[in-house]
Formats: sequence, C-alpha cells, structure tokens
Amino acid sequence: MAQRRPGSPSAGRGGGLDLRRALVILAALPMCIAFYRLCSAGGMGGSAGAARGGGLPRRRLGGDVLEVPRPLEERVRVAASLAADSAAEHGGDADQADQEAEPAEPARVAEQHPAEQQQQPAEQHAGTVLPSTSTAVVSGAASVHGFVHKAGPLSPKLWQPQYREWRRERRQAWLQERHEQLAAGKPAPSLPLTQECQVWVNHRYRIIYLRHAKTGSSSLFCYFNGCRDNKGQAETAFVPLTNVPEDEVEDLWRSYFVVSFVRNAYTRAVSSYRMMMRNVASQSYGWDQFCADPASFVDECMADPACSKKGADFVYTHIQPQAECIKADDGGWAVDFIGRMEHIDQDLSLVLEQLDQRRPKGVPPVKPLERSLENVNGRGCNETASAGHHAAREQYCDPEDYFRGQHSACLAAVAQQYQDDVSALRFEVQQAPEVFDVIDAAEHTITGSHAAEQLQKEQQALELAGEAGEHGEAAAEARRLLR
Repeated sequence: MAQRRPGSPSAGRGGGLDLRRALVILAALPMCIAFYRLCSAGGMGGSAGAARGGGLPRRRLGGDVLEVPRPLEERVRVAASLAADSAAEHGGDADQADQEAEPAEPARVAEQHPAEQQQQPAEQHAGTVLPSTSTAVVSGAASVHGFVHKAGPLSPKLWQPQYREWRRERRQAWLQERHEQLAAGKPAPSLPLTQECQVWVNHRYRIIYLRHAKTGSSSLFCYFNGCRDNKGQAETAFVPLTNVPEDEVEDLWRSYFVVSFVRNAYTRAVSSYRMMMRNVASQSYGWDQFCADPASFVDECMADPACSKKGADFVYTHIQPQAECIKADDGGWAVDFIGRMEHIDQDLSLVLEQLDQRRPKGVPPVKPLERSLENVNGRGCNETASAGHHAAREQYCDPEDYFRGQHSACLAAVAQQYQDDVSALRFEVQQAPEVFDVIDAAEHTITGSHAAEQLQKEQQALELAGEAGEHGEAAAEARRLLR
C-alpha cells in the first residue's frame, strides 16, 4: 500500500473520501485495538512491532514516526462525534460511545514547531501521562527527535563571549526572583539558562554540535575526539565555536549540519544530583532538596572545601535546562537533528550517515559506529564512597524510585523546574497504536472475497452519512452498514 505523507493529496482530501475513511476506521477500530493489545502482551511474537512486520507497514522518515496530518485527526474525531450523536438520538450513553469510537491521539512528528507544542496541554499528547499521575514518564526518551526543521541559528546572546555580561545579569535577576519566592514560602522558580550554551564545530565535515552536560556528551566526545583506548578520528574532532562575527553566524548555521543530543529531564536531574554529590562530604543534603530546587546545591557546594574549588559555574553547567540551547530566536528549532541519549547508538548512526552523505568533495568517508557508546562512563547503581569521592545519600537502581513513596513530590517538582524541556521535548510514557496502522488494518477489512459487497455497503453508508450532521439516525445507519 502506498505510504501517506503529511501534505499529500490523499492526506488532505476532503469530501466523501474523508468521511469514508473516518467511517472505515470507526468500524474496524475495536478489532485493531484488540490486535494491538494482543501483540503488546506477547501473544504474537512478543511485540507489536514484530506482529506488524508482516502486513502493516510503519510510516517512518529518517527513523521517526510521521505525524498524522491534522485533517485526518479531525476526520477520526468526526467519526467519534457521529457515534456519540447516534447514541444520544437513541437514548444511549454518549460518553460510552465516545470511549468506544475515539482512538488515542497520534504522536506528533519531530518537525512540529516547539512553540506550537507548548500551546497544547500535556493531557493531549499521545503516549504521555501527566507527571503528577505516573512515574513511567521517568524512563521515556524524548518523543521529539530525529530530523527536524531548522528555523534559524541559536541566538548569539546565549553563547558568544561578548554577551557574557548580559548572561550574568540575567542569572542575577533570576537569583533575586528565586530568593524572594523562597522567602515568601513559595517554590523556587523554574530554572533558566544560567550558563552559556556549548557550541562546538568541525569545519571539515561542516557540522555544529550543541552540547549539554549529562546527555552522553562525554561518550560522544570519546567517539569524535578520542578517549581511553579509542583514538577517534582527528578529522571529526570538535573544537569550540567562538568569536564568530554575528553577520556570519546565520550563513554558518544555514550551511552546516546542526546536531544536539538530549536526555529525559527526570533521569538527567537524578544523574546530575548523583554526580555532584560525589564532590561534597556532607550527608545532610539529599535528593528531596535537590529536586525541589536544583540551584540550592550551589550553596551546598560552596560550603564544602573540595567542591568550592570547582566553583558555582560547575553546578550551574550541570543543572541548566536543555531546550533553550536548541531553539532559534523565533521559538523554532536551531538544529537539524535531535538525538536521544537513551538511543545514542541508533541516533548517532543516523548522524554519521548524514555526515558521510554531506561531506565535501575530497574529504575522507566517515567511519560508521563500530561499538556501542552506551554506558561509556556508566557507573553502578549502588555507589560507595571512595578515595577523593563521596556518594549520594539515596542509592536506587530503578530511576523511578527517586519519584515514588517519600520522594513522590519530586515528580511534579522536576517537571516544574525543567518545564521548558518537558513541554518542548515531550518524554514518552508508552507508544499508542499508530493511527496509520489502524487505517491499514481498517482498509484491510474491505479486501478479499467480500470486497465488492463491502464497497457497496460503504457507498450506501456514505450516502446516508451526508445527512449525519443533522440526523443522528443517518450516522447510526451508516455505522450499522459498515459492520
């Protein structure tokens, strides 16, 4: 079956075809949901993905699930609305009809403008659960990932040396606000960008890397710049991008491949806490204090003789959010590709392929990833103090335990502190059935020996559905014919 693409004629066509698809989806939805649940439970090969491999093609581009075009979403909702209208006309339970008819909203594609994403309540995102209701979000990778639309360059104010004083004043204003809110017994305000964004470049391969602490950046530098027994490739080594005239930044950003890797905000906060606690001897400071106000660790660090040598900037670098450093001035993305630390091998392979395809004439090929970068700098879940290092008070092997029980308040606290990361990158809880797969399954029901009979029924249903906006009975009859 030909793939549908956002913006294609088939995806946006109105009229009878739109309604026909909605009705077909409505008729086949119970079967598809049952099929999906069976596969997810391991009943057919152990995974839904394996079960779909035979006859339900996945719609992907550059490794990402494509967005279901908004017109199609509306058509699915129209079908659900018709079912509810029909139930109401006949004295049935409209709420029950909604539950039976309406599928999960499809996941958004990475190319969506981050400013548009933030306008939608978290409850509307497919596969997400509000932080206050489920710790499963702690383990999810960013659902916005892969190849995205680059809207423009990162603002020079966020990384160029000449704006260092501007950034310092911005941080001081936030610290004053934080002091006032804490003095008034209010929660600390959300963390802003407290340090300059880290911008690295390789001019030979024409790539810019926007680096964040605690996102696998050390592992990536091991590959590109060499570490331990891996010598890396001198040609692909990164150097800091500094002192670029502002009138050249936009041209550089437009012509180079801009990449960043991000991490789940919840596990990143845990990782930052555990790493920084290795630098302080006191056991009076704990995770509950950190999750509610990560900047409070600055005071803890400055009070410790060893940690204070690293300075406050050491703390701020490891706690600042990620999203602002990958956004352009207009709120769109400042990158071509968003990788996920949780899938670093998979996403880095895509970056390397892209670099090889884009490399200028005469530049050596890019060597593919030969071994996993996962856990290059990994540590055990139960650390103990050692010479020159201390250990965090809390030692949990399951990251979700940092957000359960006595730490349950930390789920909402981290979401509030890193609200820009959470809203812009949207960390997955679970994958809902892909709507394109539901459509394929629905259309599959009208093939085979009964195709002609079914198509005739559809035609009758479409004729009746023409009056569905005014008459619930027509919608009910249309649904009956499609059974």
